[in-house]
Amino acid sequence: MNVKKNLIRLGMYLVLTIFALIIILPFIIALLGSFREQMGIIVNGPLALPKSWDLSTFKTVILEYNFDRYLLNSIIITVPTVTLLTCFLHYGQLRPIIYGLFI
Repeated sequence: MNVKKNLIRLGMYLVLTIFALIIILPFIIALLGSFREQMGIIVNGPLALPKSWDLSTFKTVILEYNFDRYLLNSIIITVPTVTLLTCFLHYGQLRPIIYGLFI
């Protein structure tokens, strides 16, 4: 009985590990691609390690493409959205506090 339970647990961990790798793989590809030229990605494939770890692409994005403005826009949209969603999702817990303010 104990062996069967261990095999089920092993299978469960194997499935969860495969799902975790599937979820993490796009982030790994994006991270590795950020250190290479576009032609290097096409020639060597998306999972190949870069020949040199070059940070010039980050410099280009920050200095030439108005990254600070795009980041500020994302923050302006994200913070109120997450705040409102949190309030709506926890309305049941916040209801006594909200009614207490208006009574």
